[in-house]
Amino acid sequence: AAEDDQYFQLMNRTNEHLRKRLFGEMMTVRGDDGRSYIADLFRECTTPDQAEKALEVDFNSYLFNDVLTKVDIASMNSSLEVRNPFLDHRVMEFAAQLPIEYKISGRNKKHFLKYACRDFLPPIIANQPKRGFGVPLANYFRHLWRDDCQEILADCSAAKSGFLNQAEINQIWDIHQRGKLDLSYLIWNILTFEIDRKR
Repeated sequence: AAEDDQYFQLMNRTNEHLRKRLFGEMMTVRGDDGRSYIADLFRECTTPDQAEKALEVDFNSYLFNDVLTKVDIASMNSSLEVRNPFLDHRVMEFAAQLPIEYKISGRNKKHFLKYACRDFLPPIIANQPKRGFGVPLANYFRHLWRDDCQEILADCSAAKSGFLNQAEINQIWDIHQRGKLDLSYLIWNILTFEIDRKR
């Protein structure tokens, strides 16, 4: 379906052409790239509305398999106990029953939540744009971590073992350094794979 393909393209940070150049022959043994997982989640959705389906898939995949996992790891590392009050089942059940126009109004996200909190939050906070908690990898790779990461990627054991293409790794690094594209997530994946192999 078009909706699950659109969602997959949005969540997938690396196009197939680039992956083929990076992995080479490994592409033939990698199996499914995640499309069937996303397609299955869309088929299991309990709503016919396209926007609601994306929210439901987010809840069943990205939230649990990414966001909450990272929060859990980071908080445990700092000996913090983190609670997610908006994930209380009663709040979730109530939110799920709201019409989509209560959740998204034009480009305004979390519309109902902002409205519900209007008496508690000053406009300067309530009207802030939605922002994530992502690490500024693009900047780190170009400045703070540049030399260390370049040294790791220039002599990649994963490339020597035939998993990755060294020439493509070099090109990915160069494109990112010149600011042509933000390839920080792909670089992060290569680095973590490489560092983990050397442990």
